[in-house]
Amino acid sequence: MIRKIAGILALAFLLFANEAWAHTALKESAPAAGGEVTEPIQELTLIYSTKIEENSSFTVTGSDGNTEQIETVYLDQDTVTIAMAEPLANDTYKIAWDIIGADGHPIQDSIEFTVNVPVNEETEQETDRTEEATPESEVTDNENVEADDDSVIVPVVIGIVAIILAASLWFMFRRKK
Repeated sequence: MIRKIAGILALAFLLFANEAWAHTALKESAPAAGGEVTEPIQELTLIYSTKIEENSSFTVTGSDGNTEQIETVYLDQDTVTIAMAEPLANDTYKIAWDIIGADGHPIQDSIEFTVNVPVNEETEQETDRTEEATPESEVTDNENVEADDDSVIVPVVIGIVAIILAASLWFMFRRKK
C-alpha cells in the first residue's frame, strides 16, 4: 500500500516539475529577431513561453545608442506590446528586456531588427526633428497591466487536491486488522 501512495506522490511531483523547471524564454516577436521591416512600424510585440510579471522593463535602442521613446507597454499574460511614441526611422534597433517570468526568475535578453522603409524627403525631415533620447520605460501603469496571481494559485490547489486524493485512496485501500 505504501508503494501505491509513494507512486502516486511521485507521479504528482513529476506532473508539477515542468512548471518548476521551465524558465521564461522569448517564443516569437514582431518584428522577428534579425528581421527587416519595410513598412512604418510603431508597435512591437514580444510573446514569451510563460506569463510575464508586471515589474518587467523594456528599452528600444537605435544603432547610435540613443533610447527611443516608448509611449506605453501593455502586458497580457505572455504577450508584451510596446507602443512607440513615433514610428521608428530607418536604422537597426535593439529591444532589450529585464523581465520576471511566472517561475519568479529574472531574465535579461535582447533582440535586434532593422527598419528599412523606402524614404521620401518629407519623412527624412520629420525623423531629423523627432530624434530624442528618453529613459527606460518601466511597466507600472495599473490601467494597462492586470495583476494575475494564477501562476502560483493553480499549482498549489492542484497539489492540495492530489494530497487529498492520495490520502483518500490510502484510507479506502488500507487493510483492516
